Amino acid sequence: YLYARNQTLPQLDLELNYGLAGLAGTVNEFDRETGEITNQRRIPYGRGLRQIFEGDFPAWTIGFNVGVPITNIGARAEARRAELDLQQSRLTQEQTRQIITVDVRQAARDVDTAARTIVATGAAREAAERNVEAERRRYENGMTTNFQVLEVQQQLSDARVRELQALVGYNQAVARYHRAVGDVLDIRNISVTVPELAEEPRFFSGLDRHRWLNYGSRVNEPEAAPAENRPNVDGNR
Repeated sequence: YLYARNQTLPQLDLELNYGLAGLAGTVNEFDRETGEITNQRRIPYGRGLRQIFEGDFPAWTIGFNVGVPITNIGARAEARRAELDLQQSRLTQEQTRQIITVDVRQAARDVDTAARTIVATGAAREAAERNVEAERRRYENGMTTNFQVLEVQQQLSDARVRELQALVGYNQAVARYHRAVGDVLDIRNISVTVPELAEEPRFFSGLDRHRWLNYGSRVNEPEAAPAENRPNVDGNR
């Protein structure tokens, strides 16, 4: 965008040329009155080179070239297009940030819901175990039938299955949460080594470090939203 906007501004070019010359070859001497050649002498090529290296005949020119665009419709249209692309990129970035925020919050809620489900299914399983024990005692005392005992035991098996499913759901919710926040490698103690690339040498790197070569105002990026406190999730539960 900065480059496209710069193309709509007037252009000023500075031209500076410096050169050296040497004299060699055949030199004619003329008579001032008649204009006839009176003498010819030859200057060797080596002397001409020596004159160049010694700087006997320096020459230099300096000039300015100013270009002022009057309409410059193409450059202005390109600058407008670049500005709209920049705004679209910022909107896309903000939309992506919001999507990530919603995804992380939903993953944290799923972890909390799965943890509460574990507590509820655990309590249901304990109640089913007490029911089986009570139904067994009733059967030993002849107060119930074998079919009712088997039915209560089936209820206990279903309660245990639901508790295991709640544990699996909790682990899946924790995995989704860590994937959403992007710290899967950290919690698994996995380190990725990225090779360092040699920086390409630049002639104007010193000027660029002080931003002396940047024209126009800087394009300020929108400030990132403050980091929210992420819930403490224990993946080993």
